[in-house]
Amino acid sequence: MIGAIIGDIVGSPYEFANTSDIRFPLFSKRSSYTDDSICTVAVADALVRGSDFGSTLREWCRRYPNPMGAYGCSFNAWLHSNAPRPYNSYGNGAAMRVAAVGWAFDTEAQTLRAAMASAAPTHNHVEGLIGASTVARGIFILRDMIEPTFNCRDIDSLLEYHTAWIGNGTSRHRAYLTRHARDVYLLHSRSAVRQMALKMRYAKL
Repeated sequence: MIGAIIGDIVGSPYEFANTSDIRFPLFSKRSSYTDDSICTVAVADALVRGSDFGSTLREWCRRYPNPMGAYGCSFNAWLHSNAPRPYNSYGNGAAMRVAAVGWAFDTEAQTLRAAMASAAPTHNHVEGLIGASTVARGIFILRDMIEPTFNCRDIDSLLEYHTAWIGNGTSRHRAYLTRHARDVYLLHSRSAVRQMALKMRYAKL
């Protein structure tokens, strides 16, 4: 949770103005929370209170109507609708808000069901559901590692497990996800992944 929100704030100045400078400042006067932080807190609140994901998302997002970068057009329309319905989004919004689900349950099955439930109010397209459940399952696996060893093979396994739901018709999409997950992993190095996993482990203690 804290790591997800810090990451959101650190990355906020670059969401629409990417940088290739690997020494960019982590925090600056331009840094702020975005819709991803608000939605992440909303999902966590729904879990704690046992409330409906959709109504809790609307409650929090209406409370904070002007995050940095604003809400997406479709999400904003859903947010202010008198009769909100899922709009079949396959974007990354559901994956961006799902962090708390990975910490909240004792079993993988419970985690996956809750991840998809948290996505469904808006991101009910199969790829939206897959994105949320993949991230939640990754967190679930990492949190119980005694000695964090999350590597490329584990990333491939996560992606294969979830993208198999889509079917053989999207093998190109699956290959794209797998290739770019490797790129992200290699860019940040094994030591960085170990540090992240250790911090997650210690946060639990």
